[in-house]
Amino acid sequence: MGYKLRIIGILILSFMYGCKNQDAEKASNSSVSSVQENDDVFFKGSGDEWQLQITEDQIRFRSDSLGFESFITPTTEPIRVADANIKNYRVEVESGTLDVRIAQGPCNDSVMDYEVAIKIKRGIDKEFTQFNGCGTYLLDDQTSGTWELSSLWTEAVSVENFREQLPKIEITPEDKRFAGFGGCNQINGSLFTEQNLIRFTDIAQTRMLCAPPNQEEDFLKALRSSTHYSIEGDLLILTNPDRETLRFKKIN
Repeated sequence: MGYKLRIIGILILSFMYGCKNQDAEKASNSSVSSVQENDDVFFKGSGDEWQLQITEDQIRFRSDSLGFESFITPTTEPIRVADANIKNYRVEVESGTLDVRIAQGPCNDSVMDYEVAIKIKRGIDKEFTQFNGCGTYLLDDQTSGTWELSSLWTEAVSVENFREQLPKIEITPEDKRFAGFGGCNQINGSLFTEQNLIRFTDIAQTRMLCAPPNQEEDFLKALRSSTHYSIEGDLLILTNPDRETLRFKKIN
């Protein structure tokens, strides 16, 4: 009788342990899925059989090179090189040292506009191993869509100050392009971005003349002077170091 009770007890414990493992596995998978869904990569790079991703929290390097399959560190504040658009990330962790150099300039990959140099020294290494390639900053997907102007230099705007409708821009993050209506003419151009930094460049417009009080020129001046952006709900807010320049409301 005692033997049978012991067997039953073992079976019950095994069942309970199996259930706990399944629950833990489900929780783990759920956690991984959640991290992937909320993971905001703002820079990506690639080269010969390697890939780099930088988020607000992590720098992730993965490659097919033996011994360098995965190297993940916390993100640190980059060191900026004076008078040049170059950023250097240097992170030292228990498993080794990671150096990432990101420099704006022509790269072999025409789609990407930054040169990337990565050096890794594992704890067992005496020298750094270097990987070279190209990279680009990604524009936040939240900027995607059509945005209608609601304020100019913090002053509310009205249709009376433009031609029949308010200015609006449609942003395409994957192409880093924008197009829309400036208040008198159709406009389009390119976007330069680095995290929350943004520049509206190469702005082209049609040639219709609109008499005062049309404020298209003021709108375009504010657009060109904008250097940073933030998103608050359905609002896109553009600023420069001195003040808020433009505020848009999402309309689709």
